[in-house]
Amino acid sequence: MKTTRITLLILLVLTARAPLAAQSGPAVERDEQGRVRFKLEHGLKVAVDNTTTGRIVVEGWDRDYVEAVATSERGAEYVRVKSGVGREGQYIAFTATHAAPALPTLSGPSAEQPNPTPSPAPPPAPRQVPTEAPSLLKFFRSPDEVHLNVKLPRHAELDLIEVNRSEVEVSGVSTPITVSGRRGAVKLRDVGAVEVRTERGQVEVDGASGLVDVITAAGHVRIRNVRGDVRAVSLSGRVEVGCVRGRVNVSNTEGPIVLAGVDGDVDATTVNSDVSFHGPVREEGRYHLKSMSGAVEMGVRRNPPGFTALLSSYRGAVESDFKLGSKQSKGVGGTRLLGRHGDGRAQITLDSFDGLVKLSRLTQDSAEGCR
Repeated sequence: MKTTRITLLILLVLTARAPLAAQSGPAVERDEQGRVRFKLEHGLKVAVDNTTTGRIVVEGWDRDYVEAVATSERGAEYVRVKSGVGREGQYIAFTATHAAPALPTLSGPSAEQPNPTPSPAPPPAPRQVPTEAPSLLKFFRSPDEVHLNVKLPRHAELDLIEVNRSEVEVSGVSTPITVSGRRGAVKLRDVGAVEVRTERGQVEVDGASGLVDVITAAGHVRIRNVRGDVRAVSLSGRVEVGCVRGRVNVSNTEGPIVLAGVDGDVDATTVNSDVSFHGPVREEGRYHLKSMSGAVEMGVRRNPPGFTALLSSYRGAVESDFKLGSKQSKGVGGTRLLGRHGDGRAQITLDSFDGLVKLSRLTQDSAEGCR
């Protein structure tokens, strides 16, 4: 019985120690400049954070390790590193924060050893205008902003980037990017799928390989060069979408919508502003542009495939550069034009309650800047 108890005790000790070894995390190196580095293992997710309002910059590169550095106006700061296991597996987190301040050096005679030979009193100095008294807080005050710069392999998986008032920039990372913030610009370039949620601040996406989903309360939204679909919702701010291979669905309240070079179907609605689309029409494509109080304009190439168009405005004019084979009707319900061009396979619907509705021919395709 005694031997059995000893064996069970050894097993319990080994079992208790096993999780600690499994969660020890990767070996992290830190140099004299405060730069941290470690080799990225497969399946390890990277999280980035900031304790201040400084920028967070993440860059993808062709190396197999992660490098992070924190800086401020006074130089190098501290990068706090933490590893663990979350709901989605093992992760390692980098947080930019202030380095510990150095204590000020106070000079002067020691209070315990007074000078035994008093010096003669100096002549009185001329009176000066009092200035701000030096404060010890100046020695301990940390800079307001600490910026975090992280370089990692292009295939690395990033955890949710959640900030308060920090700017976020991510480039050259081929995996999905998710950003949630209150105030601050978000700039993403050459990334995977995108999901952004902000209260206020500019959102810019230039190059994405998957779905781009953006919701913002206020701020300019600019999305270009997307190989997937685009979904954007804004309450106040201009929304520009161009060079998209998939479908585009955009809604806005107090700002204009500008679309160009969209290969998929289009559905765009705004309340108190204008909506415009410029680009080629796809065979059997669906295009729906609507505004409650603003102009709705669609410009297509000179020789588009066949389409059926419904143009209507309750209080504004309706114009078309195409002979749609149908007469314009005016009445109590406003102005309405329904007709067909060619085989009529594509569907175009332009509608405004109180604004101009126009379907026009373009002199050239709007594909500038697409890649």
